[in-house]
Amino acid sequence: MSKLLSMGYVTKQRFASYWYQLKEVVSSRPVNVLEIGIGPRLVSSYLLQNNINVVTIDLDRKLQPCIAGSVLQLPLKEKTFDTVMCCQVLEHFPFKNLKKCLEDIRRITRQKLILSLPDKTLTLSFLLRSSKRISWDFLLPFPLAFRKHNIGNVKGHFWEIGEKGYPYTRLLKEIEHAGFSVDRTYRVPDHPYHRFFIASPASIKRF
Repeated sequence: MSKLLSMGYVTKQRFASYWYQLKEVVSSRPVNVLEIGIGPRLVSSYLLQNNINVVTIDLDRKLQPCIAGSVLQLPLKEKTFDTVMCCQVLEHFPFKNLKKCLEDIRRITRQKLILSLPDKTLTLSFLLRSSKRISWDFLLPFPLAFRKHNIGNVKGHFWEIGEKGYPYTRLLKEIEHAGFSVDRTYRVPDHPYHRFFIASPASIKRF
């Protein structure tokens, strides 16, 4: 079985993150969507089944994406897609390449960018659920908890938010310098390791 399809990869927490991807895509009301990094196809398959036009792109041809290509140089025309998803991808490239990746994503995005990145900043998470469907989530971060660069044990990651030199504020500035306006940012309550940035091209009015 492929690693991407094994339950060791698609955990309960990661499923929660996929739910937020779907929620953000549907909320953006796109005509078409680009998914950068195909993953286990859970998100793209669901969207396709609900009549949302999705194109996938990935470096790994074995995953059979619609387009084989790199986020470093997307083989796509300017403003091709209403909504672009790039979730848990950019940390697999050296940080020096981040601005170039984001600028190329900006080039092809008409309305919305749904970006998620790993955030290892320590948090205390409080989740309240009741039988009456009352739901309350609260995350209390400790931004100074990690002071050393300790990525070696995370296979394929060059950096993560919360590592020394990579605070959340630095990522926010990089996204804005690439030509996006960040509408919202949050961490998934059920999986705080994933932080979402919902952004619009700077020339597009937020909604």
